[in-house]
Amino acid sequence: MIPFDSSEIVNWADQPDAHHVLPELVRRLILATAPLPELLDMPSGSSVRMPGWDGLLSVSEGNPWLPAGASAWEFSCEKGPKGKADRDYEKRKKNPQGEIPSQTTFVFATARRFRGKKALMNNRRQEGYWADVRALDADDIVAWLEQAPAVAGWFARLIGKLPETGVVPLDEWWENWSSATQPKIIPELVIAGRGREADALGEWIKGTPGHWYVQGDTREEAIAFLAGAAHCAAEHWGTALLARALVVKTEDAWRSLERHAFPLTLVRDFIGGVSPQTAVSRGHHVLTPLDASQDPQGNGRTLPRLGRDDTSAALAKMGLPESKVNDLTGKTARRLPVLRRFLIEEAGFPEPDWAVSAPSSLTALVLIGQWEEDNESDQEIIENLIGKPFAEIEEDLAAVAGIPDSPVVKVERRWRFTSHEEAWNILAPRLTQTQAARFKELAVTVLGQVSPTFELPPGERYMASVLGKSLPHSSTLREGIARTLALMGVYPERAKNADSVRHLPLQVVREALSDGNGWQIWATLDRDLATLAEAAPDAVLDAVERDLSANPSPFKELFGQGGDPLFVGTPHAGLLWALERMAWSADHFSRVAMILARLAEYEPESNNGNRPTESLRSLFLPWIRFSDTPDSHRLETLKALAGRYPQAGWNLLPITIW
Repeated sequence: MIPFDSSEIVNWADQPDAHHVLPELVRRLILATAPLPELLDMPSGSSVRMPGWDGLLSVSEGNPWLPAGASAWEFSCEKGPKGKADRDYEKRKKNPQGEIPSQTTFVFATARRFRGKKALMNNRRQEGYWADVRALDADDIVAWLEQAPAVAGWFARLIGKLPETGVVPLDEWWENWSSATQPKIIPELVIAGRGREADALGEWIKGTPGHWYVQGDTREEAIAFLAGAAHCAAEHWGTALLARALVVKTEDAWRSLERHAFPLTLVRDFIGGVSPQTAVSRGHHVLTPLDASQDPQGNGRTLPRLGRDDTSAALAKMGLPESKVNDLTGKTARRLPVLRRFLIEEAGFPEPDWAVSAPSSLTALVLIGQWEEDNESDQEIIENLIGKPFAEIEEDLAAVAGIPDSPVVKVERRWRFTSHEEAWNILAPRLTQTQAARFKELAVTVLGQVSPTFELPPGERYMASVLGKSLPHSSTLREGIARTLALMGVYPERAKNADSVRHLPLQVVREALSDGNGWQIWATLDRDLATLAEAAPDAVLDAVERDLSANPSPFKELFGQGGDPLFVGTPHAGLLWALERMAWSADHFSRVAMILARLAEYEPESNNGNRPTESLRSLFLPWIRFSDTPDSHRLETLKALAGRYPQAGWNLLPITIW
């Protein structure tokens, strides 16, 4: 923890702005160590000089530094605190400004040492005018700060005292992250189009201690969302979160903080095996930020892409001209990490240190994104791409992984880029046409291969790995290649020395989904289809329509693979997720709706939620707002669908109220 001495508080009290900041310090301490207040009116800055009480508070539970119930506060940084305390007491006794003295505690808080405070307060209590009388001085503030590490970090930065390593207050983390761009990122940009996710975060913060996740394209985006939502919150939970939240970067720091007596919000920004449950059992909220490659566990939210209108409004508020706003929203596809990188480049900041001396193998590996180090087929793919033995590639990786802010990380057997999007943005300009051509060939090989799992009867597929009926390449590698194709599809201009990248996603997806692979290719690609749909939506839609028109259609067999999800799974779920994702674009909404209506002919008998009719229904629910699809477009699509597929349209009418 950050140690303070009362002399540091006293010395700070001599600063010209101390009297303006003291109420803010106390306000943060209250929010960090007490339940959310019923009333908290504690202005800071120039508002401190306004007539009336310096602060009003009402909390259900008190602690050693603040009383339960209603209290009225006066603050001072003046030397000679006794005289100021006497004057404030008499002034408020003469005119309590609407407060009911018998139900209110009078609190005098000073940043000085107040040696006679106990005797003075006892004498005042004996008068019986106020419900109670209290005084806090520099020694009390030091003790209070010990119970509020996030506030201690904020205050340490304020007075020039460095915080300990491994822990960064969320407010400070946000300041560092948002200030790296030109212009500075504002909180409204981070939560643009993410109001529901911000509301859900607020409900979690206000609830009982628990574990929650936020998943973004990168872990940084998830943490930035946490801070942005807190800054924009209309309720006190936002300020309370900023007062209690700590971004923890090391396992040792985590183990120290999880034993803390007062409740904190701990943001786990490190790779390690620390369970959140110990911290939760001791009254802390625990938030795990995830990137797009990680599998969410438990309760939380996955962040959608930034909303179009809200993003434009936030960028305009940041002072960017309309032409620049349109340019950024277009070429970044409203992906926050990429948008931030463009704004960093605008600020003239150099590339990160690791990029300056990155080996050529790292540039090629950005095309893979992630892989399993002990999978021989993964190794062979990487060797063919880079053109040298895997052992030498491992040496390059080990060297890069050992530097600060490394772009790659190894978790157990799995290597991956810490931020695939960030790495693509930095390394793609170094890619060559030869590397792009090699990648195309291997991507088609990996993604176009049908899993031998589907040679087994449905009831035996859970034993596929034991029976030697699995794909040779890891699912990690397949997912990484699919993600690379999505990055190529969204940000092709970054690979300025490999022009073929612009057309590569469409070519790979078309070849992988080529006619003749039957229902098995859809089942094999399952979880990667949504990512491939982002890479080349038209190629996926073309292939779906082709197979819908085949006689017999492969989808009849695909949707007939149902059974016990524990042993068989739902191999059509990935197709439905991909279609739902594409429907978020107004360009594809109508086409997806028609496809889902046709797929409904092959509705599985299982009663789980992965059904074409349920996916189609979600497109037209009036209370779901699609980011790019206006209601008028949805209504016209519904009319066309009802005319072409009457049964599907009729089934939608009970839930469609316009």
